[in-house]
Amino acid sequence: MIQLGLWTPRSAFPPSRPIDGRVFTCDNGLYLMSNPNRGDNDPIWGVGWAESDHWAIRAWGHPRYSGDLTAPPAQWRPPPSLTFLGRPSRVSFENVLAFERSRLTSPRVTIVNARYRMTDGAFVQYIIEGADKVKYMFGSVQPEPTDEPAAIEFRLHQQR
Repeated sequence: MIQLGLWTPRSAFPPSRPIDGRVFTCDNGLYLMSNPNRGDNDPIWGVGWAESDHWAIRAWGHPRYSGDLTAPPAQWRPPPSLTFLGRPSRVSFENVLAFERSRLTSPRVTIVNARYRMTDGAFVQYIIEGADKVKYMFGSVQPEPTDEPAAIEFRLHQQR
């Protein structure tokens, strides 16, 4: 699926249903992200894995909640192996950070950041922005070396 081009209609992907205006679940932890401003038929900009619908909405949607951000128990664990993409088989914080740092072309590139809710400053997610438009989202302000991501995003590439 991650080989499909940017803005491919949702109908080209496995069957899915909406969980948030722009986030669709294919079940089993697989999600599609759309931007309706790019045309009809739910044009998809990314494919992702998340441990739950809660994390999919928190990572790619517009959460409707303004209070407690405590996540429910994971629905799908462990995260998928990414060895088919040449990435570490275990996507722990330590492994992912080391792998992505080894691919940097400049030591000044920022690959780690955090996202906070604008309304009250509540922590939303800690993100490692990897090469090839891959993001790993963690649920802790200070991830432990063995922590695994709550969501992984693959942005689709423009077809040539």
